[in-house]
Amino acid sequence: MNVPVQAGPAVQLPASGLSLRANFAWSLAGNVSYAAAQWLTVVALARIGDAQMVGAYSLALAISSPVFLLVNLHLRTMQATDTGRHYRLESYLGLRLITLTLALATMAAVAFLAPFAQLTRLVLIPVALTRAAESVSDILYGHHQRSEKMDLTGKSMFVRSAGSLAVLGLFLYAGSGLLGAALASFAVSCGVTVYDLLRFRMEHGAFPAPDFRTGALRPLVTTSLSLAVIMAVASFNANAPRLFLAKWQSESEVGVFSALALLVVSANVLVLALGQAAAPAMSRAYAAGDFRAFCRSAGPLVGLAALLGLMGAVGAVWAGPPAVEAVYGPSYSLHCDLIAWLFWGGAIGYLNSACGYVLSSARWFQQQIGPLVAVGMVTALLCALLIPRLGTKGAAMAQLAGAATQLLLSAALVAHCVKKHFPEVRLA
Repeated sequence: MNVPVQAGPAVQLPASGLSLRANFAWSLAGNVSYAAAQWLTVVALARIGDAQMVGAYSLALAISSPVFLLVNLHLRTMQATDTGRHYRLESYLGLRLITLTLALATMAAVAFLAPFAQLTRLVLIPVALTRAAESVSDILYGHHQRSEKMDLTGKSMFVRSAGSLAVLGLFLYAGSGLLGAALASFAVSCGVTVYDLLRFRMEHGAFPAPDFRTGALRPLVTTSLSLAVIMAVASFNANAPRLFLAKWQSESEVGVFSALALLVVSANVLVLALGQAAAPAMSRAYAAGDFRAFCRSAGPLVGLAALLGLMGAVGAVWAGPPAVEAVYGPSYSLHCDLIAWLFWGGAIGYLNSACGYVLSSARWFQQQIGPLVAVGMVTALLCALLIPRLGTKGAAMAQLAGAATQLLLSAALVAHCVKKHFPEVRLA
């Protein structure tokens, strides 16, 4: 992909970064803390609050995620795979601030106009503000990732996750309700973003000055739009069962489904961590036409995803029901028939994440849109057919079918990508 190269970056990258093992360790630490905080938030809502709180919070995340993923243009991946350094950090930050304004305006309109329950509409605003604060730090995380210095990102994510979870639990225990707890969590997240900016100033001597020039941002939007659409569609596919459940079932049913599904999604943090750590190396190997180096980076990622999927599927059958009751309480154990469906869907989802990192590292963005739209159509159709009759079980079945469809299409796309770029490689 030919992209106009801007003048040299105002912020110089470090000469050398950490090793792949060290970057993976720090990326894992940050992502584990973030995923654990999300999961423990749901546990706190289930234990201190009720299933309605879990449902409202999960719906707020499900509504906001596709919007933020679309308008954020997934710039962090663009930064990490920009081996030619075509764009400056200031351009990434300027574009992010513009799109965040659009995202917050959209969330305000949804909160006032969408036909959701009152608690969901109220909590949507602080959830959106929290996502906005995270999105600003995300640009700095992308800078660290391209520099292969994931220790800075990991530390920031840990502080944000631990602090947000702590104040949310305290406010819930004090009786402030879901809205008060969500506002307190936003305050902590905002404080961590300010800290990230101050730390950047200490290291580079100045704050990153956002570049709002149209000429600098237009090619960046054009290049990143395909990736943004990919992430937004993928997010919709993942959240479609919750949105359809909200149409035909109560917020409590949405809460039960979301709480159980989060047990599955949390394990994907390992794949995400290794994918983030390996993405720069995969991009360099792909750009250089070095198939062996490409495999050395991509192979462990795919292998880890397969291993996690197998362990999760076996664990769901062996210890699923007791684990659910121990974590969420007896009322959630009544829905243990969902666990197997959710874990099989999650096992396939881990492989889908690995394939996504491989394709994005090769900067095959536009090619992923068609298959993901097809997956969304399959998932939505099955949700509409199964949820009215089977409820949460139907949602889990639809999610599994969508994940299986995505794996078939993604595997074919990866094979085509490798065959096209490495013609000397023969695939069976």
